[in-house]
Amino acid sequence: MKTEITNIVFPRITDHKVKFNCERNNIFEVRTGNNNSGLYAKQEIKIDEVICYLIGETSDSPTKYTVQIYKDKHVNPPEAADESAYLWKYINHSCQPVIYVDFTDFSFRAIRDIGHGEEITFNYNTSEYEIARPFKCNCRSQKCYGLVQGYKYLTEIEKKEIMKYTAEHLIRIDG
Repeated sequence: MKTEITNIVFPRITDHKVKFNCERNNIFEVRTGNNNSGLYAKQEIKIDEVICYLIGETSDSPTKYTVQIYKDKHVNPPEAADESAYLWKYINHSCQPVIYVDFTDFSFRAIRDIGHGEEITFNYNTSEYEIARPFKCNCRSQKCYGLVQGYKYLTEIEKKEIMKYTAEHLIRIDG
């Protein structure tokens, strides 16, 4: 069964055949501290395994916490929502992430095998044309962008490097 929200179809939580939400709480842990929260693996996760689904409320404008899904559509987790249903809100940015957003089914999937204790991260530049609140990246990866502003601000070389995981709407906008 599907739930339609503002002309976008999202899988209903209870319909997922993958381990998700309450069943996945033993797989992930939210860690907080130093004015930051993050999602961490409590066990190994295999390449291409679904981490969670991008579900939430849509809006026409971005915020610090939204994920862009079309040119003018963004998904935001409801503020008073069940934490286990919206694990994606704890996924931080990394310039060398361990997951990506699969926009064919709005799922977050593992780019590679993820080890126990690893932080679950994705590259915000692969879904956001312009970041609502640009920020200095602290991922410390060899390919760190320094300032994360969105796909629009990447060089052609940087865009080519992330092309495999870049949302089609960004490529169309960039034209």
